Amino acid sequence: MARETRHTVCPYDCPDSCGITAEVDGDRILSFGPRADHPYTRGFLCPRGQDWPNRMQGPLRLRSPLLKDGSGWKSIGWREAIERTVEGLDRAVFRHGHRSVLYYSYAGNILKGNEAQELFPALLGGGTIAKGSLCGSEGLSGLEATDPSGPRPRPESVLESRGILLWGRNPAVTNVHFMPLLDRARKRGAFIGTVEVRTTPTTVFSDRAWIIRPGSDLALALYLCGRAIRRNGLPEGTCSGEAFSVLAFAVDRKRVLEETGLDGKGLDELETFVLETRPLSIWMGWGPQRARTGASLASVLDSLGILTGNRGIPGGGVVFNAEVEGLLPEGVFDVPGANPRTVSRNGMGKALLEADPPVEAAFIVRGNPVSQCGDAGSIRRFLENCPFSVCLDYRMSLTARCCSLVLPVSLPLERGGDFVSSYWHDIVQETSPVTEPPAGVRHELDVLTEVAAGLGLPDRFHPAFEAIGRHIRSLEWLEPLAPGMWRAHPKPAQGGPFRFPHCLDEPARPDASLRLVTVHARGYTNGQDLRQAGPPEVLPDAAFSPDDAKRLDLREGQAVTLVNTRGTFAARVRLDSGMAPGTVVVEQAAEGLNVLVSPETTPRGHSCINETWVDVVS
Repeated sequence: MARETRHTVCPYDCPDSCGITAEVDGDRILSFGPRADHPYTRGFLCPRGQDWPNRMQGPLRLRSPLLKDGSGWKSIGWREAIERTVEGLDRAVFRHGHRSVLYYSYAGNILKGNEAQELFPALLGGGTIAKGSLCGSEGLSGLEATDPSGPRPRPESVLESRGILLWGRNPAVTNVHFMPLLDRARKRGAFIGTVEVRTTPTTVFSDRAWIIRPGSDLALALYLCGRAIRRNGLPEGTCSGEAFSVLAFAVDRKRVLEETGLDGKGLDELETFVLETRPLSIWMGWGPQRARTGASLASVLDSLGILTGNRGIPGGGVVFNAEVEGLLPEGVFDVPGANPRTVSRNGMGKALLEADPPVEAAFIVRGNPVSQCGDAGSIRRFLENCPFSVCLDYRMSLTARCCSLVLPVSLPLERGGDFVSSYWHDIVQETSPVTEPPAGVRHELDVLTEVAAGLGLPDRFHPAFEAIGRHIRSLEWLEPLAPGMWRAHPKPAQGGPFRFPHCLDEPARPDASLRLVTVHARGYTNGQDLRQAGPPEVLPDAAFSPDDAKRLDLREGQAVTLVNTRGTFAARVRLDSGMAPGTVVVEQAAEGLNVLVSPETTPRGHSCINETWVDVVS
């Protein structure tokens, strides 16, 4: 077979959405790297992107259906696997109706074609499905409340900024193609500051870092807003400014110093930077909004942008996620009469264990709830006791290990005709297959179709998938840049006045001595750690401040146990001199970590993952 160049896109749940170019000869990948004509991601692939060939062709790839029996896992054929899946789902529906089937999907990737798969539970009658976000929806809710149609800076706007404030955002790990732009902005004279809870590669890169205690962001942002109002007054044409002023003025300097752990000089420097630098762009990260006050924080930071005169000016503004709307066709996913039962995603384990009618079958696709959701011990107990559970995945995840059947499915880089839109830049890209999937592996959509046929349901999946592609290719506001690549120019939404928040959510109350913060890792996204195929070989690191280590008599490298009412987690002590006391930090996806994590949700139904407290046993 002739050597061929193929362009595709990394579909990870990551803001960069990197363009990829591969040289292939049949199923052999000869070279694999960044797409040279991508406006934002040309130049390099991050470690996660570079690892795709290993995920596609490495030793941990699943290549046949696996059935759990009394002695472990055994390989079975696809015919038997489909028959067992149909039988397990059909039996549950016969006994207790369609709500006895859990359909779970979440965050395996951000392909637009995934929406076609969501027809499965609806065609079944609705089933039981999980609702609520583990990631960015809480922050988006806050921006929607203040300025839903307001101007949001594009990444390259930082080249016009005099100041850049990264608030809980760690682009050196989670948004790596932002770093070259930040570096260029600094060479043009911009000052880069970071508000963080620990030492990160981004705090090291920044010109100044302000390390604060987790959960003190809201008080700090309110204080800065109050200082801006006293200096500049309230902008004309806005709503609820007076009510917001009362909230902002209620946070005094003493309270902020106590809550954040900043010293007076540090607070003064931050205030001067924010109030006297124009244009200033504020880039909010994902960690701070994974809390009960996440939407409130987003609203207050958005308010800080307009109060300092930075809304709508070149190089200024407030950014969190930049979603491209309008890429999905209307009506394609409607199923008349579907009536699902919903459970909160973050706390779904307890809900599933107590469900009435009971859930007696679980169908999991593109999801790893045992690794990602709060109170993961309850989810694990549910799956291990559920009469039938099947997980569609390309590798053995923590969730797959808890199920009774695992079906090996293709990876996004092994199929084409799907689309990815970034939530950082404005580029939309189409996938093309780098290679075919290994023998014994099937596409998710084909598996869903075959299972649905066994249950007497029609194939609406493939027509819906094709309709998504036709719709996206027909959009006039997508500007073609190169084969399989467009720049989005959606019509601006109808504008309205800026609405200051007039009431704010209350934070959760601590129920142990240390706040547990789970953070993103450089080598994998969300629950995609390949090491989950088996038990951990070494203890994961848990970072403590030197003050806490002294108080608790902990030393570097010591084995400890983090504990709360939901369970325990073994870790190894690592000291971080840049952390504020009262915090312990662990990289996400470590086996057993989410057993500790809070199952609580915000008033909008999203996760409070970073409002978890633990004690330490040495």
